[in-house]
Amino acid sequence: EHGLDIDPARLFLPSLSDYDFVVHLDEKFHISNLYSSESVPLFKNLSTSRNDQQARLSATHGLLQPFIAELESLYGAYVMFFYDSDVGSLIAGLWHPQTGGPKPWKVSQTSCTKPLVSGPEAGGAQVEINKTAILHDIARLGGDMVVNIEAK
Repeated sequence: EHGLDIDPARLFLPSLSDYDFVVHLDEKFHISNLYSSESVPLFKNLSTSRNDQQARLSATHGLLQPFIAELESLYGAYVMFFYDSDVGSLIAGLWHPQTGGPKPWKVSQTSCTKPLVSGPEAGGAQVEINKTAILHDIARLGGDMVVNIEAK
């Protein structure tokens, strides 16, 4: 279809269509940008040391890793998160299958649920996972790191 104009980097991009949602992170937080051609100085005597690059890499990891850990601690019961620590540009997620359907309401229910409107034949109050609220929380917690969230 593209003939000889194929970008080799696109050949190895994984498909994101199987995920329920994808969180896109800001480019300035991408780890791959720390080693871009822009970081190569024009003059050799002004080159940055490898230690400077490692410091910038650890600073970026210092922002992304706690964010991932916080998401997993808050929503790990509802979402399986997938993240490539080498690239760091996307966080993909799948909703746990056990959390998909409506469940009876309990006093000990967590705050990530919303009530369902049910008739008298439903046999009591029903709740389901509030996926929209979880995605909004992810965007709020990510702050400037999160550019947008694509959800199915």
